[in-house]
Amino acid sequence: MMIQQVDSRAQLAAELLERRRDSHSEDKKQELEYQTNDHSEVPIKFIRHWLKESLHVLLQKLEEELRELEQLVRDLEEGLDTLLGEAYLEKPCSTLKKHL
Repeated sequence: MMIQQVDSRAQLAAELLERRRDSHSEDKKQELEYQTNDHSEVPIKFIRHWLKESLHVLLQKLEEELRELEQLVRDLEEGLDTLLGEAYLEKPCSTLKKHL
């Protein structure tokens, strides 16, 4: 009797799972249909223009950050040169390799 209860529960669970899968696939189909019918609301030209402008702004920000980073690297190099002085530059290559 216990085996029959387990079998019937498993069968019921399988049926419920199958129904759920079917309903989800129907929802997705309807969602796709809705999305394809919604193209008239936002023209492609508008989206293309917005994307172009957004990418242009992003590119400008990235270029500005790159310039700032390059300046920081130059400042750091100058600071290290000043801190280490000429003595560091006159050391033999073997000691330089150890530090690297």
